[in-house]
Amino acid sequence: GNTQTYTVTYSDGTTSSFEVKNGENGQDMNIADLFALGVSMNIYTNDRAGFEQFINSLNLNGNTAQTSISTATNKALMSAVKIYSHHKVYNRYSTGENNNSTITNTGAGVIYRMDEDYSYIITNYHVVYDERANTTSNHIASKIVAYQYGVDESIYKVVNEYGNPVYDTQGYPKTVFSGDVLECTYVGGEAVYDLAVLKISTPKILEINPNARAVDIASGYSVSNTAIAIGNPEGEGISVTQGIISVDSEEIDIDINGYKNIMLRELRVDTAINGGNSGGGLFNDKGELIGIVNAKLSAAPTNISASIENMGYALPYEDVIAVVDNILDNYHQTGDACGINVFNLGLNYIVKNSHAVYDPVTSKLDIVNDLVVQSTSGVANFLRLSSGDIVTAVEIQRSSETTSQTYRIERAYKLRNIILSLREGDTFRIIYKHNNVETTTAVYTASKSNFSPIVINNHINNYDSIDYLYKV
Repeated sequence: GNTQTYTVTYSDGTTSSFEVKNGENGQDMNIADLFALGVSMNIYTNDRAGFEQFINSLNLNGNTAQTSISTATNKALMSAVKIYSHHKVYNRYSTGENNNSTITNTGAGVIYRMDEDYSYIITNYHVVYDERANTTSNHIASKIVAYQYGVDESIYKVVNEYGNPVYDTQGYPKTVFSGDVLECTYVGGEAVYDLAVLKISTPKILEINPNARAVDIASGYSVSNTAIAIGNPEGEGISVTQGIISVDSEEIDIDINGYKNIMLRELRVDTAINGGNSGGGLFNDKGELIGIVNAKLSAAPTNISASIENMGYALPYEDVIAVVDNILDNYHQTGDACGINVFNLGLNYIVKNSHAVYDPVTSKLDIVNDLVVQSTSGVANFLRLSSGDIVTAVEIQRSSETTSQTYRIERAYKLRNIILSLREGDTFRIIYKHNNVETTTAVYTASKSNFSPIVINNHINNYDSIDYLYKV
């Protein structure tokens, strides 16, 4: 019987009020009352079928978790695509026209951004790159296509009456990608982060699927959180698997199609991951992106048990966003396919005092560590950082913004991502502890000369080795 009155004030100064009553005559509404209200509002029909619909909507079986997973998965599927990258290669075992053959790599991707003209897709570098390809100087696929979830798809190679491949004027075996196909353009990528960006026509996406949407980005993750993987396993079509995060941050050593010993920070999950999942999204129970799947622990080397299961890996979303935004900014400035431009801070550091801290508010354990300066050069010298100093935060004033923002550095990867986010014209200063006293450096303005692309020197040409970590 308690009544609350609420008043709404509009921008023109007028007001209106409404009342909210707790039950009727001091009594809460029962099931029958709620159903009758739903019928009066034309939500349910006043019959057995309508009552069953009403009961199901109440979720009386306590199936909230599964309902949440279902909602999250269907939301995430609207951002998912499967990818086919077509490479022309030289076949040393054949002669004549068969010297030139093709390979088609399969993977997946996530719609990251949708502008009016173009949409941008995140995938793995090794999905669109292959060292064996000889049609482009950077060994990126000469043809990349994508398909959204649930659309019409047909892919086949043309053969003659004898069943042999039919070649086009460029020496490619003719492969037909038909149905609701999306032609992709390579925007840029980096092998050292195993990330690539593609663009496709936004009007074309929405013509095929009006429900297509850019992915929502998570605000965090921790061990035991739900981890839903959406990919294209074995090229058999988009599918979903579910598990949890097993490790929230670790570094693994992996070979990327001709680049050896690439060190990557990863989330480890027990979600089922297979070949073709690469580039697909890893999502939480809200359908938000927490990572990009790129590897799993494979089974074959004799010193590793063949029974190893449920050890998959995904690049964490913070690293992904830092790299992808850098690529996109670089691409929009140059208009050409590109990698990233990194600010050269000139700071060498080591990680010490790593430990877990319990947060009673969230009931979670968070790992923290100290980032200790080891040596300096260039900009770090100008900032007068010295060996033994502990970096605790970075304060940045973006050239495009009116206020500054301070980023705490509880783990080393956070500094790497901050450096990736710096752009020409940004000003920043580093907050650090010297002899256990917190102080700040002078302010530094990033100039064009402070940035340079990544140079990879560990290239290999060995395709007969078996990697412990298998690219998916």
